Amino acid sequence: MQQVPVEKFVHGFVDYLSEESRKISDPARKFLAFMALGSVKSNPQPMIDAYEPMLKSVGIVSAEGMVDLDAMKEALEC
Repeated sequence: MQQVPVEKFVHGFVDYLSEESRKISDPARKFLAFMALGSVKSNPQPMIDAYEPMLKSVGIVSAEGMVDLDAMKEALEC
């Protein structure tokens, strides 16, 4: 089981989503996606505060604030 700190996961996930957002063909939607991702990248704490309790309740984030990458991958593939 591979685990990373929540903050490191958020930065990596934002980087991944930035690459995926490049595929958006609508310029307005692409702009909004990059604005949202830039906001999260520059200040991830509000997103962490909003989602960490739910992710802890389903076992993706441990009590120590570590993200179980296998559990996250499984959740995203559903």
